[in-house]
Amino acid sequence: MPEFYELHDARFIQQGGATSAANALAVATPPCPAGKLRTVIGAAYIPSAAETRTVWWTRGLVGGIGFPVNNPVSLALSASIPMAASGEGIELKLFPGEVLTANRDVATAASTMAIYFKFIETDLPYYSYEEPQKKVIRQIVRRGSGGALSGGSSSEGGAGSRPSGGRERVPEPI
Repeated sequence: MPEFYELHDARFIQQGGATSAANALAVATPPCPAGKLRTVIGAAYIPSAAETRTVWWTRGLVGGIGFPVNNPVSLALSASIPMAASGEGIELKLFPGEVLTANRDVATAASTMAIYFKFIETDLPYYSYEEPQKKVIRQIVRRGSGGALSGGSSSEGGAGSRPSGGRERVPEPI
């Protein structure tokens, strides 16, 4: 999957968090805004009380189906021992309307759930931009250096657009 941010976009690193009500079984990040893409570079689930519970993360739309990020695991957690959303170096993409949710199987009496996350929010591109000069260089490399491009492009019928055999040449896809 291509990266939706470049290194200079690190200027846009943000942090957020959310806390559940007592006895909740899930807590989610705020939804990703329309026209934006959030690349989550770190997330942690922290219970308010020490507990051993089966915990897992999901990614999906608010009120919709949550797609698992990891397999449910039984862990002994506390305020000083959080659970990470993903392994080191793994990033999660949240598209418009999506949330990242921490889930547990059973609530410890009166305990709350908290998640903290670090993300880069960038504009969702409308299209993929390709530098025009890169397109020309790719054509030259593909056709070789036998003079095939001298005198015009193949769409204009320039030199090299018709092979010496007299048959019509089919243009190559770009």
